[in-house]
Amino acid sequence: MVHRLLLILLLLPQVMADSFRVGLANIYFMSALFENNLKNPIFNEKVKNPPSEEVEAEFDRLSQQMLARYLRFLQSDILVLCEVDSRPAVVEKFVQTHLDDRYAVVHNSPVVEDKKYYTTQQVAALIDKSRFLIRRYEALSDKEVTEENRRYPFPGFKKIMLDGKEKNIYWSRFPTEFDVALKTDPTHWYKVIATYPKSKFARNPEAAKMARITNRVQQEMIRERVEAVASEYEDIIVLGDMNDSAGMDEVEKELNQDALSVLYQGKKDPILWNPVSYLPNQGTYIYQGVPETIDFIFVSHGLKSGKGITKPKVWEYDSVFRFFLREIKRPNPDRLENRELFVSDHGPVTIDIRH
Repeated sequence: MVHRLLLILLLLPQVMADSFRVGLANIYFMSALFENNLKNPIFNEKVKNPPSEEVEAEFDRLSQQMLARYLRFLQSDILVLCEVDSRPAVVEKFVQTHLDDRYAVVHNSPVVEDKKYYTTQQVAALIDKSRFLIRRYEALSDKEVTEENRRYPFPGFKKIMLDGKEKNIYWSRFPTEFDVALKTDPTHWYKVIATYPKSKFARNPEAAKMARITNRVQQEMIRERVEAVASEYEDIIVLGDMNDSAGMDEVEKELNQDALSVLYQGKKDPILWNPVSYLPNQGTYIYQGVPETIDFIFVSHGLKSGKGITKPKVWEYDSVFRFFLREIKRPNPDRLENRELFVSDHGPVTIDIRH
């Protein structure tokens, strides 16, 4: 019995070393924490009772510290961020200053640069550089493409028929794709696709319909990529703020389309499965007082067994989520008008993988 206990204790560090956590967090207008919002308000409107520049700067400093504590709390080895600052240098400096320079930053900026897309809400991933090898996918020229640094794998747009006319649907935020391998096993690569499709937010019925059509088409482009790599990669992780929940809202019923189901086809999906379940009245976002789940980590069936294993888990961040949402009563709280320390109006999601 003693010998068996000693053996377990000796093996435990290696078991723990080969386990890692994948996390997802939406950061509320992260770019606003690193710029002067008196000159550049979050919602492009001057506030009625602006604070002094000293107060604004101090509030940003405190918010940055709170954000760092929140990200540390998630204890993720790979952490995808949505609504991240569009400037990679800003994110990298934040990691160096507040997160002990632990992470390498994989940012979608190479394909965002010089294109007419959102400039304040992008996608990035923080990857523990002490633990992982990283292969990145970016907008490369023919001469720059190598086995380790492949071409950006997504089309710039998809053509659809809408009201009898052809229309190009572009990305709202470009997805980011990369591969990681544990340094303890450099031969086994995990495929990671981070996405952030179009929001449903709209100011009129026609815009609401177009927002849902755009979200669906963007989900289609992600699904097409998943299907293209499914035979090559046993372990695939697709995660992001999907801006859609399971089932159809009233606008989707009118369109007869469920955007999320295009990417994740439910329990019978031959490629992806959802390892996280939720208790009643839980979700990652509250819309009109009702919790719903719009932030997801989907994984391939290879992560049920084999080299990497993810066990099903019940969502564990409800109390954290409600803490950050507790003070937020307005749909668009501007940090200058409402001096509230919060980092997100979304709940985080994490899964643990045993390699």
